Amino acid sequence: MRPGLRSLAIGLAFLVPGVLPAAAVAAEDTIGLCVSAETRALLKQEMRQLLEAVHGIHAALAERDFEVLTERAAAVGAAMKGQVEHHGHGHPPGLPHEFVKLGRATHTAFDKLATLSSEGGRPRELLPALSTVTSNCVSCHARYRLAGEADCTVDE
Repeated sequence: MRPGLRSLAIGLAFLVPGVLPAAAVAAEDTIGLCVSAETRALLKQEMRQLLEAVHGIHAALAERDFEVLTERAAAVGAAMKGQVEHHGHGHPPGLPHEFVKLGRATHTAFDKLATLSSEGGRPRELLPALSTVTSNCVSCHARYRLAGEADCTVDE
């Protein structure tokens, strides 16, 4: 990475609200989510799709291909949330309200990014919107983890 870009990246890290404190949370401070194997697989699949979308958005932004950026962001916005609910894979009971709320906010942030891009947004507008998306990702991973089976047994 060029020195100027590295300095910019470091500077932006300090400007993104909540990223540094969230990243500093120790693993023992995370909330373990006890979910079924099926739910675990669904959550992992959704997270992979979100990560792939972020990568595709970065690549499209680097190429200044705003049509592709819009498509990739919109695909994991409300469209993805609706697809999950349509197939009966809504958020299962037992997930913390704040976890579900953060997930919904992330899909909404992708929609905002898609809208900005489709309306002719420029990188100086798109980067903060993308930063909101990734800040949600960092916050969620800093706060929650999928608990292991041994952590979820109930003593009788």
